Amino acid sequence: MKLKNIIIFFPNFAKGGIEKTSTLLSNFFIKKGFKVKFISFDKINFKRYNFSKNIEFYYYKKKKYLFLRNIYCMYVLFKILKENNNKDTIVFSLQNSVLSIIISKILNFKIIVRNSAPIDYFKNEKIFYNKFKLFIKMKIYCFSDLIISNSKSSAHTIKKKLDKKNKVVAIPNPITNLNNKICKTKRINKILYVGRLSKEKGIFELVEGFELFNKNFPSFKLDLVGDGHQRKNLSKFISKRNLSRQIKIIEWTNNINKYYKTSKMIILPSYFEGFGNVLIEALNFNLPCVATKNNGPKEILANGKYGFLMKDNKVNTINLSLRHVEKNYNLYKFKAIKGLKNNYQYHINIIGKKYLLKISSVLK
Repeated sequence: MKLKNIIIFFPNFAKGGIEKTSTLLSNFFIKKGFKVKFISFDKINFKRYNFSKNIEFYYYKKKKYLFLRNIYCMYVLFKILKENNNKDTIVFSLQNSVLSIIISKILNFKIIVRNSAPIDYFKNEKIFYNKFKLFIKMKIYCFSDLIISNSKSSAHTIKKKLDKKNKVVAIPNPITNLNNKICKTKRINKILYVGRLSKEKGIFELVEGFELFNKNFPSFKLDLVGDGHQRKNLSKFISKRNLSRQIKIIEWTNNINKYYKTSKMIILPSYFEGFGNVLIEALNFNLPCVATKNNGPKEILANGKYGFLMKDNKVNTINLSLRHVEKNYNLYKFKAIKGLKNNYQYHINIIGKKYLLKISSVLK
């Protein structure tokens, strides 16, 4: 089978690491001579995501109710796959993987599933529905031709729950524009958060943790750069605590590098994190990193070799962690420089080749 077409199925295109990854991989596949078709139910902001003009985009209006949305997803994918030849086309699913596996296998297409969220996030959840949903998901995942996880920890968890363990591999998220020089820009007393404004990112805990930290370090400010459905609630939360002067919510910008260059440290206090692209981006400017000790951050920061890992994202843990890094700033600046030198392994040319090797193994 000679591969000609890659169909990327990504229904809910939002703003985050997986969106950046899909952009870089799509462009890489185009450069390697493949025809890429991208299916989404969200309009893509092409000013933010620099997709190749050679990619074919298929937009479909999103349905209001979840059940109808899922049925519609299956219909759309079925319709597009019917227009393609299963002898020279592979499906690459970034979301709604269960649905895409079912449709792909009905039409006898090879399918690769990319799992970016840690699958054991609800492992301690006592609600029967979540456990049942995870069980069904794992059973259907067995029918995929390959599962790519973006961290070794996530891949290991999936292997434990999957019958066909040889189908699971770990390939980290790619980045581009690697910086080989140490950033010597003057840094100001500012803590940086970059990411989605949602509860699972620990943003409310961060505000409270910073409030405690700020009592001992009053010259510091906090910049929250990103968008998300919790933006209004977060703004009210900050105002109620009379922290509007110290904490700013900044809308996402393509010129994010200026924040990496001038901030004193970056923090990622997520409850769970599939990977954590912003940590790699921050290390690209040797910016000291603080993150919750979970899947992606643990690997990017090499268990604390390149930054500080928090045991959890409780309010006082965040406070004490920020205080520790500030008091030992030269040490964490040195760790970030070592992390900068380690970043080459995440470049899109290296990661893209790993993807092509795995795709080739599926087609044999």
